[in-house]
Amino acid sequence: MTRDRVLWLQDAGLAEYRLGNLEEARKYDETALQWALTLPAGVGINQIVNIETNLALLLYEQGQYSAAERYSDAALLAARNSKDDNVVAYARFLQGLLASHQAKDKDATDILMSARQLTTDPDFRSQIENAIAKLYSTRQQPRLAELWYRRSLRTFEDKRSSIKDEALRLSAFSYGDAVYRTTLNYSSTRTGPCRPCNFWIAAAREHWKRV
Repeated sequence: MTRDRVLWLQDAGLAEYRLGNLEEARKYDETALQWALTLPAGVGINQIVNIETNLALLLYEQGQYSAAERYSDAALLAARNSKDDNVVAYARFLQGLLASHQAKDKDATDILMSARQLTTDPDFRSQIENAIAKLYSTRQQPRLAELWYRRSLRTFEDKRSSIKDEALRLSAFSYGDAVYRTTLNYSSTRTGPCRPCNFWIAAAREHWKRV
């Protein structure tokens, strides 16, 4: 019963997050965490890690980095007891995002790279690669940024093309929206030569035509 309630609260929080209602999403996740912490030791560890990481992400996106770091640290500590590589990778991913604001650039890159290596989820790997690309972009390293944006798109497209069921393939397009949008945002800010940009624009048009 408690576990079902935690899942319902997480789903409600995710729905609010997708609508852009970050404060409402946070309230649902905070309540979900309270309930998850009442589960027997070891039973809800993955949920606890995911919820704490979700809360860190919400605060990160609101620019509340110190508060986000507290949840991120708690998630990393709890993740030591998780046997799910994707759960651990998610906690590291958030640590990497925060490190890009609070630590040396190389620290952030190393953390994001370790999360990428750990995850087995192609959609999440594409998201991590996109974050690495954005990190290189902020460092004014366009060649590496373009390399990682291209890699992020390729990871997503490889996953999509491997899906045989047409209905499932169509549902997978939603995961590519953020990847394509951030890549196109980058290409629109480029003032110098950007050979991959035409490829990205054409790929994005094709992507949204099929959504």
